Amino acid sequence: MIVFTHTNFIYDKDRIFRQLHLKESENVTKYTHQVFPKLIQLAQENLEITTCYSLQENSPHLGLPNIDCCKYVVLCFCSCSDKINLLIDDLIRNHQFLDGFLLNHISNELLFNASNQMNSQLENTLIRLGLRLTKRHSPGEEKIDLKFQRNILKGLVAETPIQARLTETHMLEPEKSMLYYFGADSEIKSHSTKHDCRTCHSIHCPHRLVD
Repeated sequence: MIVFTHTNFIYDKDRIFRQLHLKESENVTKYTHQVFPKLIQLAQENLEITTCYSLQENSPHLGLPNIDCCKYVVLCFCSCSDKINLLIDDLIRNHQFLDGFLLNHISNELLFNASNQMNSQLENTLIRLGLRLTKRHSPGEEKIDLKFQRNILKGLVAETPIQARLTETHMLEPEKSMLYYFGADSEIKSHSTKHDCRTCHSIHCPHRLVD
């Protein structure tokens, strides 16, 4: 059964500024402070975040790597609607380059935080079921071929329609979307779903902690 989760609109302004390497003495930083409330409002009105997951038996037809030892698999999807990308494109077309850049980063940060919230919710649910999780696996990372995004999406849409599609090169649309999975079993070592940038292989990720 697919579960659509509720997530809160959470962001850390100071952290965002550190990620962008903004210094208080710079003019661009002063402008960013001024425009930030407007951009947050635009994000809140246009993101339309969807977060959902599905606990399924780990059957051979899914063919997902690194979870052969698990009886179950948790398929995960997080996405923003195309509205936010259209808005960012409009800002750039109107030569509001900095606003477009900032809104893009803020939107990515909000989606990342929503994903973390969903992961915590599904982890708590599985604990009550007596199940433990593997670490998170994402196509395109850790030598997992991007083509496995199709397996995840196929497993989700078999249960309910999902507003997502894949290109011929396995790129996910809408652009601000994520597909990933966990293995689940009662007999495996438990891994927390809390993201740890120190162990993440995506060293160029824009959300990487800078604290």
